[in-house]
Amino acid sequence: MKHLADRLRVLLEKDGKIFPLLLLLPVAALFLITLSGYLYFSYQQLRQAVAEEEYHLVSQVASNLDEQLSTVRFELLDMARPLQALGLNELQANELDSLSQRFDSVLASNSNYAAIVLLDSAGEVLTRSRRTGTEFAAIELADLLSGDTGLLGAATPSLLAQPMTSFFMLLFDDNGIVEPRVPMLISILPLGDSQQPQGTLITAYHAGPMLEQLQAQAVQSQGDLWLLTNTGYWISGGAEHDFGFLFPQQAARVAQRYPEVWAAVIDGEERALTIDSGVVSQAKVCGRLSCPSAIGGEETVPGDWVLLSFVANAQLTAPGLLASNTGHWLPMLTLLLVVSLISAIGAWYLGVTTMALRRNERNLRQANILQEAFFEKN
Repeated sequence: MKHLADRLRVLLEKDGKIFPLLLLLPVAALFLITLSGYLYFSYQQLRQAVAEEEYHLVSQVASNLDEQLSTVRFELLDMARPLQALGLNELQANELDSLSQRFDSVLASNSNYAAIVLLDSAGEVLTRSRRTGTEFAAIELADLLSGDTGLLGAATPSLLAQPMTSFFMLLFDDNGIVEPRVPMLISILPLGDSQQPQGTLITAYHAGPMLEQLQAQAVQSQGDLWLLTNTGYWISGGAEHDFGFLFPQQAARVAQRYPEVWAAVIDGEERALTIDSGVVSQAKVCGRLSCPSAIGGEETVPGDWVLLSFVANAQLTAPGLLASNTGHWLPMLTLLLVVSLISAIGAWYLGVTTMALRRNERNLRQANILQEAFFEKN
């Protein structure tokens, strides 16, 4: 070890540039360690910021959707208010005509309404209004509630037991689902009470603009923004899997394609959640007057939905996030570079000055030795 130290000292004395370069090594090491740590924590902050932004987006979109659904609910309740005092099973022809004209005026004032149907307590049609001259002309809402054979099948008793329910559906006629697919919002309001049911008021609302607005807002997401049923079928955002609950044998559910994401959804908390595969944010959307807090399961009443944002790790890579958010870390990195440069210049100057002093000391010692030898000789 002593031999190695002696050789290093001889080398340093022989080449004056090595010592200043050695002093730069700690500066460079400190810079790299600081840079790595700073970029790592910047990445974590950006990832957390993405989670917060996604949750804010989901909450905002869910609020907008709730507001539109509330408008439809309010209009349905407003239509039903004068019906509550009528004995629907005892209405005369002129009274039914008056109701039909009233429903026609609703269709005329709001182009999104496709049809309005009033059923009696036995499920028979009392009066109906349909928008003619469009693809909605053939819609038959009464078929929805035709027991197990209707489009809603076994869900019918649960629906009629609710104060009011709205749910997304596809446009249908006597032959089934109409192609190309047209999304609808079906609202069902039982009239009377469970002891004395009087009938049912059903409206069909063109939901295309509503879902298109949701898809336009989804562009703001850094990942995918989905509207899901309570059992994990896509309503919006799933491409070919949208409205899969109508085609359960053909369409996949989130639980099948993204089991970890669905496990986070069942957790039920309206917040941003980091999972192994990415970041999940969710908010509940309810098409009923009141919805349970639980999400998930195999059986559910239509009208319980969840709005979900999923940002996969592929969209959260460190290079990608740092490159797209240079304003977050570049100023501090610039300051770090300036400080490191000043430190490097200082270290280099210290090394050069130290070597110069050592050379001067060595030259002075040699001069003293020569002077002493001269005086001894003379």
